[in-house]
Amino acid sequence: MKPHPALAFAFAALVSTAPFAAAQTPGVSKTEILVGTIQDLSGPVAAYGKQTRSGMQLRVDELNEQGGINGRKIRLLVEDNAYDPKRSVLAGEKLVNQDKIFILAGHLGSAHNNAVMPMQFEKGVTNFFPLSSDRSMNMDYVEKTSYKRGATDFSSQVARMKSAGCELVVMGTIIRETMGTLNEGKKIGFTPVMLGHNGTYTELIPKLGGAAMNRL
Repeated sequence: MKPHPALAFAFAALVSTAPFAAAQTPGVSKTEILVGTIQDLSGPVAAYGKQTRSGMQLRVDELNEQGGINGRKIRLLVEDNAYDPKRSVLAGEKLVNQDKIFILAGHLGSAHNNAVMPMQFEKGVTNFFPLSSDRSMNMDYVEKTSYKRGATDFSSQVARMKSAGCELVVMGTIIRETMGTLNEGKKIGFTPVMLGHNGTYTELIPKLGGAAMNRL
């Protein structure tokens, strides 16, 4: 598996900042740099979280094989949040207060990042390259709809967007919701541009969803 390109960039940036960290900096010793990450390894988007963890570990291994950073090897500490913001807080407290990481990289989930950042920033730990798409688009929506966690039927949401004449649909979905939305659109002949965020970039979606996923 190739490392996630965005996370590879994140670690490249880490390379540029870590040499300036003094030995007394939390997470930085004479021999290693502690990098923390919080992923979903057992919840609804575990497939994506496990791929992200593997990509990050691969990049860490590559850097360490090249001698590390300024003579220090990187050690990646991974915590599972099961895609639950409350568990993210517990994981963040462990990484920051107990493990004393240097940096938190690639934390998965928007609500999860928002829940952890106040505690994290209070301790001066950088939240680097969060895997979150929570930002304002500053655009007027023709239509807007939502779904409940665990939903499997997206017929009403898709019908509502088709009725509104949407030409571009921005989906805040992960794996199952993405496949359900695209398949429902195919059933009723609704074929706008479908735009997904980073949570949709997993090989499982085209593998499990079939030809309808080609519109993503």
